Amino acid sequence: MLWADMAGNEKELESPAWHGEILNEREAALNAGKVAVSSWQEAKERIQKSLMRVKILSTAESDLEEGHRFYEAQADGLGTYFLDTLYSH
Repeated sequence: MLWADMAGNEKELESPAWHGEILNEREAALNAGKVAVSSWQEAKERIQKSLMRVKILSTAESDLEEGHRFYEAQADGLGTYFLDTLYSH
């Protein structure tokens, strides 16, 4: 739901430069055959199996806090929605 909400306002949301850099790196790796592609169903199953082993490191917590601040600056309450969505799954 977060992405659906954001897609409605995509022209108003500025994506950080590093998002584009990461996407370009991942596309290059895919084109070079360095990564495997999974169906969404396979990815969901893999994620669900690993959920019990998820531990949020302090470095990741700071990234999540930064994400919260970024989305909250875009729209009041969006940062909280971002975190709620992540932690609920």
